[in-house]
Amino acid sequence: MIKNEKSLRSPLFISADPGTDDALMLALAAAFCKDKVKALLASYGNVDAERSFHNMTALAALYGFSAEILKTSAVTFNGKEHKTDCFHGEDGLGGVDVPSPAVLPSADHGTERAAELLTEAGKADFLCTGPVTDPAVLLSKHRNAAEHINRLVLMGGGFERFNAPGDSEFNFYADPYALKIVFESDLPLVIAPLDMTEKTALDKNDLADIFGQTPDHAFENSVYGITARILSANHDACIDHGGRGAVLHDALALFYMLCPEAFVTENMTVSCVGSGKNGEYREPNGNICRADDDAGAIPGIKQNVTVLTDVDTQSYKEALKEAFEYLKTLE
Repeated sequence: MIKNEKSLRSPLFISADPGTDDALMLALAAAFCKDKVKALLASYGNVDAERSFHNMTALAALYGFSAEILKTSAVTFNGKEHKTDCFHGEDGLGGVDVPSPAVLPSADHGTERAAELLTEAGKADFLCTGPVTDPAVLLSKHRNAAEHINRLVLMGGGFERFNAPGDSEFNFYADPYALKIVFESDLPLVIAPLDMTEKTALDKNDLADIFGQTPDHAFENSVYGITARILSANHDACIDHGGRGAVLHDALALFYMLCPEAFVTENMTVSCVGSGKNGEYREPNGNICRADDDAGAIPGIKQNVTVLTDVDTQSYKEALKEAFEYLKTLE
């Protein structure tokens, strides 16, 4: 169903902040493009940088990634501490125990190592499912990094749907200065906004179909069972926050890279709105994503942004179902 040999011809770098939906994104990557993933960058976001690195390391071991695991951004581009909202629980994984590997990878010089790996890769795709600090640091402090990135795919932004203060979206809200750097770069940019991801809420019946007919207790401490509990935790958190079911924002961003034909896209000029103390800024003739900025700076305008506006939900569910079947083989 997924033509990954066609849509992922290049190595893949992933920056994430696990996060229950990040965990499902990694499960999807393990099932369909594990060998393409060259680096997993653990940034602050849903949890702090230490917990993010811990979660990324544990999930990478769970799913059998051989990619390098790098501890990257601990604070915003300008050094500001970011407060998490514990949507995914204090541990980021909904309280689900994921075994830690016996040996942790080195946590030093993560961004520098990412830049080295990009150079070694020649050309690579870059997926960012947390705050955009990591790509901004690479673009600003490692000037040749952009030469090695084919495209940057972001889960973030909202045009009419929001989940952070100031009518904004969590990832873009977290670091508007980094967003400005990304928007002002020459990189081809793809955005998976809340307006698209929230159309895909998975209810209990969807989860039962994705999990299959095998009783959960048969795989209780298996890769399959742990992942099923993480997805269930995401569902419950979304319901508790007034949603209709599990929304795996980050998995959808990866699914676009795996199966672009399942998506409706629109080429847009996108501007970001800073809703800081100096007021709200709107650029004319542009679609709007909102990013809060207490300093009142104006994140940039980006032309020719590929915005994901809709998705074939059935294809997405089938991909998740295939991924869970794959996870059973990892026992």
